[in-house]
Amino acid sequence: MTDAERYAEMILDLEAKNRELRERNQRLGVLIKNLTAKIHAIEENKSFQGLFGLAHVHGFGYEGPNWNEELAQADEALAKVTSPCERKP
Repeated sequence: MTDAERYAEMILDLEAKNRELRERNQRLGVLIKNLTAKIHAIEENKSFQGLFGLAHVHGFGYEGPNWNEELAQADEALAKVTSPCERKP
């Protein structure tokens, strides 16, 4: 096999891996977008908000972990993505 043939084979392999990664990124992007949309919908729901409003009165106050930081980071990342493989300048 010549050097040119080896390089051509390497390029084909890299292109195949690149396609696979683009497809995976696209699937993950859709999943993250759907997940963040659901989290925002839950947060905006009055019955969800009511769960915590008076919980402390009954001895059930919640002070555990939350998703605020991770959700903000996901929203920020999604805002930069115009398509699975393109980013805004």
